[in-house]
Amino acid sequence: MSSGPGAASIRNRAHWRDKWNEIIFGSDTPAGRFFDIVLLALIFLSVLSVVLESVRSIHEAHRSYFRTAEWIFTFIFTLEYAARLISARNAKQ
Repeated sequence: MSSGPGAASIRNRAHWRDKWNEIIFGSDTPAGRFFDIVLLALIFLSVLSVVLESVRSIHEAHRSYFRTAEWIFTFIFTLEYAARLISARNAKQ
């Protein structure tokens, strides 16, 4: 087994990826369940925002809110997707 500054960095990176893999892909841990619940709540809020935006009077009254919400949800879901790609152990996950 190699030792040195580079080896420690590789082990730390692997540990980080394993921890995030457990949180993102595992729902049998408290952190995994929390991640799933937060993600479901964000999906619900995103869908609710789209539904409310489809009502003309609500859209006209809160146009800037919907534009901001769309960007925030897009940013959060992009981060979540990137975290899934980075922490996946293989392509089938």
